[in-house]
Amino acid sequence: MGWTLERKLESIKRRFSGLKEKRILIYGTGRIAERLLDALAGFKVVGIIDRICFEGEFNLIPVLTWDDLHRNYADVIIIAALKKNYNIIFDRIQYYCSALNIIIYGENGQNLTEEYQLKYINPSHAKYFEKNVSDLKMLIDQYDAVSFDLFDTLVMRRTLEREDVFGIVEERIRNKGIAIPNFKKKRCAAQHGDGCNNINVIYENLKMKEGISDSEIMMILQEEIECEEKCMISRRVMVDLMKYAVRRGKKVSIIEDTYFPKSIIERILTNLNITGYEKLYLSSEYNMKKVNCIFDLYQKDMGKRKCLHIGNEKLTDIITSQYNSMDLYGIKSAYELLRISSLRKLLLCSCGIENRVVLGGMIAEIFNNPFALYHTSGVVKITTFEEFSILFVTPIVLIYLQNLIRTIEKDNIDVILFTARDGYLFKKIYDAIFLKAMNIPSVYFLTSRKLCLKSTISLEKNILDLCKNFSTEYESKLFLEELFEKDLSIVIDKQNIDAGKILSVYRNILEQYSKKMRENYLIYINKIGINQGEKYLFCELNSTGTVHEALNKILKMELEGFYLYRRTGVKPRNLSIVSVYDDIHGGNIDRLRDLLEIVFTSDFPSISGMNEKGEPVYSFESRSERQLNMVDKIHKLILRNVQVYVNLIGIDINIGKELPDIVLGLCDNVEFEAEAKDFVSQTNLDDMTQKRISILDKIGG
Repeated sequence: MGWTLERKLESIKRRFSGLKEKRILIYGTGRIAERLLDALAGFKVVGIIDRICFEGEFNLIPVLTWDDLHRNYADVIIIAALKKNYNIIFDRIQYYCSALNIIIYGENGQNLTEEYQLKYINPSHAKYFEKNVSDLKMLIDQYDAVSFDLFDTLVMRRTLEREDVFGIVEERIRNKGIAIPNFKKKRCAAQHGDGCNNINVIYENLKMKEGISDSEIMMILQEEIECEEKCMISRRVMVDLMKYAVRRGKKVSIIEDTYFPKSIIERILTNLNITGYEKLYLSSEYNMKKVNCIFDLYQKDMGKRKCLHIGNEKLTDIITSQYNSMDLYGIKSAYELLRISSLRKLLLCSCGIENRVVLGGMIAEIFNNPFALYHTSGVVKITTFEEFSILFVTPIVLIYLQNLIRTIEKDNIDVILFTARDGYLFKKIYDAIFLKAMNIPSVYFLTSRKLCLKSTISLEKNILDLCKNFSTEYESKLFLEELFEKDLSIVIDKQNIDAGKILSVYRNILEQYSKKMRENYLIYINKIGINQGEKYLFCELNSTGTVHEALNKILKMELEGFYLYRRTGVKPRNLSIVSVYDDIHGGNIDRLRDLLEIVFTSDFPSISGMNEKGEPVYSFESRSERQLNMVDKIHKLILRNVQVYVNLIGIDINIGKELPDIVLGLCDNVEFEAEAKDFVSQTNLDDMTQKRISILDKIGG
């Protein structure tokens, strides 16, 4: 080893001396990485991360993927690259590192996590925020021939990144009895070997390397193809632009690097109604990549025509087409748009295949249009029910159902009670998607705080606690009159009314009223077949347990409870409850509970009582027909979103607990417009206090 190299290694060792006791990852497998590892001999280097190398070892250090890591696996990662590339690589890995609590350094010793804190708007993306459909149409008009990239341009997957499809395949084949640990990693590695332009060769390599039988390898291959087709959707605006080019008489082609044969690509295009192109130029058919002459072949066919290529891949589309003297219009993938948008905090939740599929579903809708950020400076605009439901509501439904299923299995539940009105949508989804597999019946159980309090007047303390919500005793009196539907005008001084005195003076009348209401309620309860011999799970959305406690008294049995969010409230109750979130976790779930109540509510008003036949007596419906129609549309969209997710992953949902809460908090980071704004502009009416609460006030307007 020469003296100059020795000095370089010593210099590297000194600049990282403060990391001697830290667990270190190296990003890269090139010459700079080799030099780093030589210099850091004796340091705690725990792994190598690389963009195209996924397994094996590098200089005796294990090569890992982000999926191999967990929080506190490593303390720092050092980018083994030239300084001019730090910004690009940092932007690529920062969200993984934030989620895993890893600090990023450059090879020069610079703490990049401190240096490259992202501003709200990244100036380097400002030009992209000016791109729009109209300008691209005018550009297309200037050319004779227009070619389009396929993946992430005309079509996209319902996943965060392309490789996530392999993670879905791993889950699906495991459910069919084929367990291949780290399949996603192995599938990625096989793709970067020989034959990466031929899916059959890739799988032949995978079979030989992993010792998989012929029958199993064929089944896995078919599973991947089926999964790709299920994940694939069109980028609607781009398909319209392609059809615009066709109508304008342009010679339209599709050019793509792909390992799929022409037959599969044509099937994908047909299924998505993408027609009108004249020819497909696929690397799998010509055994070449765009970087290896496929553009030359295309230009040869085009002759002297003036050509424009529209694509999104920087290395393959932008550099190559410029090199071949073609003009290029570059668009961003949905994933790239997410990274430069006001929703980029979502990437902190990108660990785990289930989370990544949820995020993929979000961006497939929010950023389906590559011009979604036009004139927004990166601030996302939510305009449709589709966007609202898939972004803010579907993750909450998934986390609720995920924990519900685990609770059912763990506690040996016999019957699920989805309570009015917040359990309405959850029952519909459970019955449509999960009932057959779980084989646990569900009941939509009619109840309300008002009905339960009317039926349990002996619980005087509970009623007095509720009276504390009012600013004056006169309001308390009005509340009690509305609750019991009686004139309680015993006190002349309207500013000095004692709720306790009212209850005391009218105790006999109220107890008789309550007894009758309880009898009516029990008629209803007997009708739906609730009995002492079964174990029931009482499901709430967001509650302190008022109804749960009252029902235990009425039924004279202990119901097991399952809540999305349990609030301690004025009086902590001794109830058996499993809650996904509580007063410590899930702050956004609690802060925006009024929004959630509007989303999940049924199309019937709140229940105020029961008649002598055990039939519900409903309160006045304060919502308009238009508002009810909005709720119905959102319910149908949420059901569809959950079905799409389950079709890909299965009913064993395993998303991270932090994802729904972070997502809901991003209501503050978007602008609501059109029908989405109409929906969140509603007020929520508290059926007990009759107070209206503005949703926009909670969001921040």
